Amino acid sequence: MLAISRTDLHIPILSLAFVTDLSQICHMKELVTLRERKLANGSKYLYLDYFVGKKRVREHLKIYLVPEQSKIDKLQNAESVKTALAIKAKRTLELQDSASGLYKPKKNDMLLIDFLQQRVVWYEQRGSKSYRQHLEKIIRWLNNWGGHVTLRTTNKAHLLDFVKFLQDNGLAPTTVRGYYEALGSQFRAAMRDELINANPFDRIDKTEKPKRVETEREYLTMEELRHLSHTKIQSDQVRRAFLFSCFTGLRISDIRNMNWSDIHQTDSGHQLAIRQVKTKGLVYLPLSDNAMSILPSIHPSKGPVFNLPHQVTVNETVRAWVKRARINKHISFHCARHTYATLLLTSGVDIYTVSKLLGHKDVSVTQIYAKIIDQKKVDAVNAIPQL
Repeated sequence: MLAISRTDLHIPILSLAFVTDLSQICHMKELVTLRERKLANGSKYLYLDYFVGKKRVREHLKIYLVPEQSKIDKLQNAESVKTALAIKAKRTLELQDSASGLYKPKKNDMLLIDFLQQRVVWYEQRGSKSYRQHLEKIIRWLNNWGGHVTLRTTNKAHLLDFVKFLQDNGLAPTTVRGYYEALGSQFRAAMRDELINANPFDRIDKTEKPKRVETEREYLTMEELRHLSHTKIQSDQVRRAFLFSCFTGLRISDIRNMNWSDIHQTDSGHQLAIRQVKTKGLVYLPLSDNAMSILPSIHPSKGPVFNLPHQVTVNETVRAWVKRARINKHISFHCARHTYATLLLTSGVDIYTVSKLLGHKDVSVTQIYAKIIDQKKVDAVNAIPQL
C-alpha cells in the first residue's frame, strides 16, 4: 500500500525514474492515499483511496505498473507513478475545496455508486431480492475499480475499462456479461428518470460487448425423473418444488413467489397466472396432470404454495438427492427448467411454443435447447449397429 504526502508531489522527475515499488514511499496520513493491487498476470493497477463525507471511495485510475524486466519497463512505470501522483494532487485539492465550501457539485452530478445504492433501495422496497443482491455485487466491484466517476460523466471508455477490470480479476465471461447487462439496465432507468441525457451503453458497438460463453446445460431425462421421484430426500418441500419446476419450467424465484390464488380452474384444465420475477412479464402457464399431481391435494385458498429454505440449502439438498439416486450429473435447482424445455422439445413441441412457455422474450434464447435435441438425434443415428 502507498500513502504519499503533499511534499512528495514536488519530487523531481529524475528522482522518480526508478521508484516503481510503491511500498518504498513513506506512509503519512492524508486526505487521499495512492494504493496498488497486484493482478494475476503480475501487473499492478493503481487506485486512490479517500472519503467523500462518510463514504469511502476507491477510484481506479486506469494506470498499470508492468513487471520490470528491462530499463524501458522501469521508465514506463516511473511515468505511470508520476501521472497517478498528479491525479492524486488534483483529487486532494477538490476534497479540500469541497470541505471549505468552494466546490459545489451540480444537480444530478452524483457518484455512479450513489445512484446504484439508490437503485438497491428501490429494488428492496419492491421485494426484488435477487435484483438487489445482484446490484450489490456490482457496487462492490465498482468500489474496487474506482468510485469517483459520476453518473452524468460516465462514458463508453469508463464502461469498457470496468469490463476489462472484471476480466482481469478472473471473473467468468458469463458473469462479466451478466454484470454488464445489469449495469446497462440501471442506466436505462436513469434515462427514464431524466437523470442523464444520453446512455453511454448506446455507444458501445456489438463487437466491443463482453461475450457470453455458451455452457453445457444439464438436464434430466424422463426415466431419470421417475427414478429421482422415488428416491428419498431430506425435504419434501424441495422435492415437490423441484419436480413442479421440471413440469412447468418456473425459476426458483417464481416458485417462491407463487401463491395458491395464482392457480385457476379453466375449461381446458388448470392454469397458472404469474408475473416472472426476472423479466417482469406476465405468463399464463397451462398446468399438466404431472404438475398438478405434485401439489398437495388439500391446500388453503391463499398463501404461498411452497416454503423453501435459502437457495444454497435448496441446491445442496437437490445435489444430495441426485447423488443418492445414483444419477451421475451435476444438477442444481435451475436444471429443472432445462429439463422442462428438453422434455417439451423431445416430445415434438415446436421451439416457438417452448419459448412462450418458458417466458423468453427472444426465441434465440430458446435455441440453445434445440442444440441439445440435435445432439440427441445424432446419438440416435449413431446408435444403429454397423452393417
